[in-house]
Amino acid sequence: MGIFSKLKQNLQHGGVKVKVDAPATISLKDNFDVAITITSTDPQKIKSVTVSFVKHLVNTQNANEPTIRTVVTKREDTTFNIAAGETKQIKINMSLDPAKDPELNDLIKELDPSGITEGMAKIAGNLMKVTEALNNKQYDYYIEAKVDVDGIAFDPAGQVSVQFLRPGELGASARINL
Repeated sequence: MGIFSKLKQNLQHGGVKVKVDAPATISLKDNFDVAITITSTDPQKIKSVTVSFVKHLVNTQNANEPTIRTVVTKREDTTFNIAAGETKQIKINMSLDPAKDPELNDLIKELDPSGITEGMAKIAGNLMKVTEALNNKQYDYYIEAKVDVDGIAFDPAGQVSVQFLRPGELGASARINL
């Protein structure tokens, strides 16, 4: 294989494509499954799959403020081969439960800096929205999956946008039992 064909293979991610499926809405203390569908046009060896929950600051007035922050990452070191034309699906369970992942305490402090009670959560969530609107801050949240393909420098990735619910917010997946 010549240098140009190897470069082309790297730029095309070795013929591997990644599709991510996740719930439309997630919130703190949620456990949810992320389905990663991997397809390949060439035979490849997959070394691992990494899934991340990412917070992206869309617009900011402070040039020193970070715009992308990975909140939680989970890596599956499952090595397998995928044949040309084959499709494989991997499910990874993610958790946004601070009891299981202490790194989430930073996110909780951002959402609830005063340590308020559950009864005040809805008011605090609405106040955070107003504060962010006044500061002209908007966030996008998404689930990203990266697949480590053996011998490929530019590993393929896929992502899906999700709605992140603050404490007290209701979203598309909310159920009310009467």
